[in-house]
Amino acid sequence: MIAYKFLERGARDILTGVKWPVPAEGAPGAWVQGTKGAPITASHTKDLGWWATDELFRVELDGELREAPTQLYAARGRLIARVEAWTPALVTEFMHVCLHRVRDFAVEELRAKGEDLNAEALSRGNTIAELQQLSGSLAISDALARDLVGYVADACRFALRPSMTCTSLAQTTAAVAKSTLLQSFADERAWQSRWITQRLGL
Repeated sequence: MIAYKFLERGARDILTGVKWPVPAEGAPGAWVQGTKGAPITASHTKDLGWWATDELFRVELDGELREAPTQLYAARGRLIARVEAWTPALVTEFMHVCLHRVRDFAVEELRAKGEDLNAEALSRGNTIAELQQLSGSLAISDALARDLVGYVADACRFALRPSMTCTSLAQTTAAVAKSTLLQSFADERAWQSRWITQRLGL
């Protein structure tokens, strides 16, 4: 079965820390064997947002396969090819998209609570520096709106590290806080997955 797998820089597994053999000269990497306690994991395109990090590969899975809500488990796997379109520039774009979505959640809540001046000011923020300054300087009376602006500040800090994983997590957490529905977390991960899939043409 062919699926997708995100790995940290240097083809290192997010969950296990294992360094995967990478494809070379058109040939797949060597097989990596999972264990009972740590099977090989991968994703369908619809779940990429849950695992997005530095590098993305097409992966071949073999042996007993099992599907979980957000990932696949297999006995072994090997990297077939790197998805070259997932570049550092696109990673940066993804972080900014997540940050702007957090900003938009906060702007919507500010407007809903009648804090139009603050909403207008925050909506004009575009860069990380602008949003960081605005999120730390607005005087907000409503508690939920204030919390959401706090998530904007969090997302800015994560984007400056940079940490795509934490920036995207700030987006999903802000969505839950705004709606008070845990389903919003999965909905935002699905939104992220669609964005990644569409931008990569998968």
